Amino acid sequence: MEISSTFRAGAAAVVSIALFGSFTAIASPAQRNVSRGPILRIEAGAHMAAVTSVAADAAGRYLASASLDKTVRVWDLRTGTLSQTLRPPSIYGDEGKLFAVAISPDGADIACGGRTGASWNGSYSLYVFDRATGAMLRRVAGLPSPIASLAYSPGGVYLAAGCVTGGLRVYRTADGKLMGEDEKYAGRCRPVVFDPSAPPKHPQLASASVDGYVRVYALRADRLALQHKRYTGKQAIGGRQPYGISYSPDGTKLAVGYGDALRVDILSSRDLAPLYSASTAGLTGDCTSSVAWSSTGGALYAGGASKSASKRYAIRCWRGDGRGKLSDLIASDGAILDLAPVSGGGVAFASCDLRVGLFAADGALKMLKTAAIADFRDGGAGFALSADGGELSFAYKDGGASPASFSIRQRGLSAGPPSASLTPAVTKVDGVDIENWFSSPHPALNGKPIKIAGYENCQSVAIAPDRKSFVLGSDWSVYCFRVDGAKAWQVPASSAAWSVNVSLDGRLATAAMADGTIRWYRLSDGHELLAFYPHADGKRWLLWTPTGYYDCSPGAESLLGWQVNNGRDRAADFFPASCFREQFYRPDIISEILDLIDEKAAVAAANAEAGKRSVAATDLLSRLPPVVTILSPKSGDALSDGKVTLRYLLRTPSGEPATMMRALVDGRPAASGAMAMHVVSYGGRQGTLTVDVPRQDCSLSIIAENRFTASQPAIVHLHWQGKLPAQPSIAPSTPNATVPPVVAAQ
Repeated sequence: MEISSTFRAGAAAVVSIALFGSFTAIASPAQRNVSRGPILRIEAGAHMAAVTSVAADAAGRYLASASLDKTVRVWDLRTGTLSQTLRPPSIYGDEGKLFAVAISPDGADIACGGRTGASWNGSYSLYVFDRATGAMLRRVAGLPSPIASLAYSPGGVYLAAGCVTGGLRVYRTADGKLMGEDEKYAGRCRPVVFDPSAPPKHPQLASASVDGYVRVYALRADRLALQHKRYTGKQAIGGRQPYGISYSPDGTKLAVGYGDALRVDILSSRDLAPLYSASTAGLTGDCTSSVAWSSTGGALYAGGASKSASKRYAIRCWRGDGRGKLSDLIASDGAILDLAPVSGGGVAFASCDLRVGLFAADGALKMLKTAAIADFRDGGAGFALSADGGELSFAYKDGGASPASFSIRQRGLSAGPPSASLTPAVTKVDGVDIENWFSSPHPALNGKPIKIAGYENCQSVAIAPDRKSFVLGSDWSVYCFRVDGAKAWQVPASSAAWSVNVSLDGRLATAAMADGTIRWYRLSDGHELLAFYPHADGKRWLLWTPTGYYDCSPGAESLLGWQVNNGRDRAADFFPASCFREQFYRPDIISEILDLIDEKAAVAAANAEAGKRSVAATDLLSRLPPVVTILSPKSGDALSDGKVTLRYLLRTPSGEPATMMRALVDGRPAASGAMAMHVVSYGGRQGTLTVDVPRQDCSLSIIAENRFTASQPAIVHLHWQGKLPAQPSIAPSTPNATVPPVVAAQ
């Protein structure tokens, strides 16, 4: 799971660094092929890193959320369930981290972007997906820097993109043609919003930028014309970094939030003249960086690195366009990174603590989705290790609450305080004085600066038992330094390393990460050996090597899988580990790792003992299952007949022929839904399958098989709206009764 989430505090500076980091322009426009992978990932049904952006369709049916975990999740607001996971092409590292998402007004298309495409395009790209099928519709390349914000125009004709550097661009959605741009920005363009009241053919849009300016544009005759521009830093209003912006539903006002101030200002959209400020009395913290007007205009919302009187992060809600009664909606244990209005009133939010949710117009929390991970923040005291590194303790909740222990050798997960034989990290000894290391960019060793990357904070430290070296955990890396200050090694971290430790035998270093995983490293060179994921339910767990050999508790196998890219113009696939259980479920290899502290040696020893031949992760590409997508009907469609014809798309990404296709109704085989075949289709081949269905709400699914394994089911949920069959007449209870028969309503 190579993802990143870096938040211990909610300061605006931390938010900015965590989302965008240090940005280096692309030096060469060379085109490179997209690596297919495969890439190991945890898939637990929710975002596994900071949720950076949210957007809802005009009717309030779907909510899209983007994350640093490199996925877009689409939530069905009618049921509160996950309806689609979109996977842009990505690789290990920063490539694929998402900062922005937008959904077209009709809910059909979803655009996303961030640090996307630069690894193979020579420029950055935004991607547009079909919401219903998850297929990528188009890639728009040529952007000069990571995409910081996206927005569709009210009619869905245009798509605007704000960049980290290089300003604003507006594209025609039908074909991705550039319609206008403004490159004259001295800072990040985040966000960009359209006037909901403007005619679809003549859109107005506004942007906020950390260069201090609020700008308003009109798109006329394929030209983006700047109408108004106001610098907030030298005015009586605002701060120096306008960071959030939102139009009132009638288009007459703009609300502006700031990345460096607890302040929300309302400006006239006509000339950007200040009108009034919404009260932030009672809030503490650094900023109200995200703002959103409700779709009905009855409320204004703001959030960011701001806390209510309860000391929790909150969304401030004002009635009466920001001048009426106020209340604080408690949403998160981390900074609010984005807000989006939802039809009918209410607001959706994204937070740095992996949450995406929705407050209704009355302030009730209508939906909340968060990752099922352990929270290792501030849990250093509870992160203890056995002498050989084979057993450790941790806590499921922030601050060391809900402690538990896990033994690699015994594969045992137990709740409760750790054994006294486990030792916490040593952070200070005579002669090795490490200072200023907690949530700081400037750690020091015996008064001298320790050189870590300039765009990250140190989060944890552990001194080796021999006092000759120490390990630092940071936002983006795990480091090992010698006591003379020289760097011994540095390895990328899957996310912020909240806690680190070193085994008493001096062989292993461990790190507890913000993504809910714990990693073991060889202390001599930093080579990763094992990763452990304890599910938040306190029962399920996964243990795996860097190349994918794994062991797990019952029911946890589906939580691990591989992403496989399909080129720069197609969505990536995800295949659960269960598809390759025969090759990669290898508890015997896991058992050898700690003794041999080398994966290749462990594989060789386990194979020799069992008489097996291991399968490399690259060989997995030749064993991929087929991939099926149901094109029609779509989930939510009405059902009025006892037969349904499913139109599907079948792909065979491994090149291995699909030999059988089966349809299921409510998880059971459909009597008329099976066919033998011999199909090889890399790009996809369409077909139809007709099945009998009950006269009621039901789910239909299709599974395709090859000689190795079966596909994941493609599923649609349909609602019965046809006539119900008449019930038989009910006979009178006595021979002399004259009660007429009762017939079911038609």
